[in-house]
Amino acid sequence: MLLRALTLLIIFAAPLPGLAESISFELFSVEKGGRNLIHSGEKTYSARDFTVNREERSGRFYGVRKALELHDGYSIQLIDALKKRVTGFGLSIVHLPLGSHPNGFSWEWYTDSGVGEFVKLQGGTRTRLRFHGEPALQEVRTIEFLEDVELRYEQNICCEESEGPTHIVIIKSGSILALPVGSDT
Repeated sequence: MLLRALTLLIIFAAPLPGLAESISFELFSVEKGGRNLIHSGEKTYSARDFTVNREERSGRFYGVRKALELHDGYSIQLIDALKKRVTGFGLSIVHLPLGSHPNGFSWEWYTDSGVGEFVKLQGGTRTRLRFHGEPALQEVRTIEFLEDVELRYEQNICCEESEGPTHIVIIKSGSILALPVGSDT
């Protein structure tokens, strides 16, 4: 009886494909005078709203790019490496459709803290990951934002001296990024 109750709890606690989730965020442009709010809101989404692409580097499988548009092309993405044990991951902001801002750059790295959380190297904010496919292969199912997380984006890193980010996306504490996994992709 206890095993059945625990099984039901696990089934109903995990997000299911196709069900709506939401993520709260703010999008800013950054200029010399400071930040200007472009959009603040909550994005309701499902696995079908992601742009999913297989990534290769030097002709070999690198990972699966999973991007969710938040507002006006600005999107949050993870390139899921599908490893046996995830010790770190990168989140970034991209502009969709892919290739529309070919010189844009964003990358924020998180490392495993050893206590079930991943901590951002620059800024120290915390996230919690849940996986699909354990233990043979870890595919990120959800990223839970335990604190407000700031993700920086530079629209053009080519041929100019960088003055820092041109846009900032803040993902609000309590938001969950439920990624498509396995057959969802």
